[in-house]
Amino acid sequence: MVLGRDLAEILLEAVRLQLGQVSRPGLHVPDDPIEAVSLHRPILLVPVPSRRSSARARGGNHVARLAYLTARLAGPTVQVATPLRFRRQVSDSVGLSKSERVANMNQSMVAASYTPGRWGSEVEIIVLDDLITTGATLIEASRALRAAGWPLRGAAVVAAAPARPGSGVPEHQLTQS
Repeated sequence: MVLGRDLAEILLEAVRLQLGQVSRPGLHVPDDPIEAVSLHRPILLVPVPSRRSSARARGGNHVARLAYLTARLAGPTVQVATPLRFRRQVSDSVGLSKSERVANMNQSMVAASYTPGRWGSEVEIIVLDDLITTGATLIEASRALRAAGWPLRGAAVVAAAPARPGSGVPEHQLTQS
């Protein structure tokens, strides 16, 4: 599972960027990713859910597998929680415009209620996905988690698809205003 480890190392670097543990953006992966995560607070990785048909076709939720591998690489202060699920069917987003993707994902997820005692009050919660195109999935996941009381720190992804010229896709920003 060399490719999985490579992707997990990239995702771990994205988590470190989100937490401000590195000063410049990029895909520099430390020689020892376990050593690179020196944390004062625990981190909780929350992968976005996969559609059932996608999970069947891929042999499971690949984002959750990647989250668990990333947590293993990072060490004992990093854990995974899977509180998100789809509450209704969503369409495959391939070929959809930005507005169609947003409408497709709108109010599609629900999260289990956050229990502070289980994770501690100082936990840093990061929602994960493999690829960001318009941000619709991460925005919906963030909305569902916040609605259930999850205090999100941000999001991390393995890769970002370049915006198509003229698509009107803004910079991805998931911070709560």
